[in-house]
Amino acid sequence: MRTRSGKLNADTMQRIGDMYDRLNNACVNGVRDYGCFDSRDLFHDTMIEVSRENLGPMTDTEFIGHFCYKFREVRFQLIKDNRERYDAKTAKEKGLLF
Repeated sequence: MRTRSGKLNADTMQRIGDMYDRLNNACVNGVRDYGCFDSRDLFHDTMIEVSRENLGPMTDTEFIGHFCYKFREVRFQLIKDNRERYDAKTAKEKGLLF
């Protein structure tokens, strides 16, 4: 997980807590795991990411949609970061990086 800074929003955290099972079912079920991170790690990283946002009034459906969007964003970034680490390691082994 990347280092993130910022204050947690109590209202958003409360909403995540109230909707935990629904968010988990909407985002985690059927998601492929990547490397040493599984979908549960991604889910909890997303909880931290979203909990720092000050979200206005949303319906439950809109909130779930926003959370799932952020879940896919965190997953994409993790895949990208792992690819960069792999490419750098491979380049170093081939003598392309010093």
